Amino acid sequence: GVSLAVGILLLLFITFQGERMLAAILGPAGATLSIAGAKGVMKSVDLTPEVLRASLGYAKIRSAVSPLAVMGLTCQSALLCAQDTRTPALAVLMASVVNCVGDYVFVAKMRWGVRGAALATSMASLLANGMFVRKVW
Repeated sequence: GVSLAVGILLLLFITFQGERMLAAILGPAGATLSIAGAKGVMKSVDLTPEVLRASLGYAKIRSAVSPLAVMGLTCQSALLCAQDTRTPALAVLMASVVNCVGDYVFVAKMRWGVRGAALATSMASLLANGMFVRKVW
């Protein structure tokens, strides 16, 4: 019942308000839920305080870019529907390079550990999703 109602509301938003409205609502909500939910999930697993602190740090950093990720995925879908496969391929290639370089710099050289990996992945996600949004709009 509830999932059907939410699905209908999302369909109405997409139909009448467009993907910008959907991304504006779901992005911040997703970030908030993942930050709030991560702590509860991590506490239910038997972890050391160091691992818990690192995992929560990763979740917070990755959640910070989730609003743009929702917009980017929507734009990627639009590009693929328009039969533009070049832009998504380039975006994924560039994101992969940025993620690898970022991991090397932040994790191996600067020794930031899990937070460095999260930062590198977030930067790669921002780049790819920024390319998608820029191409569509």
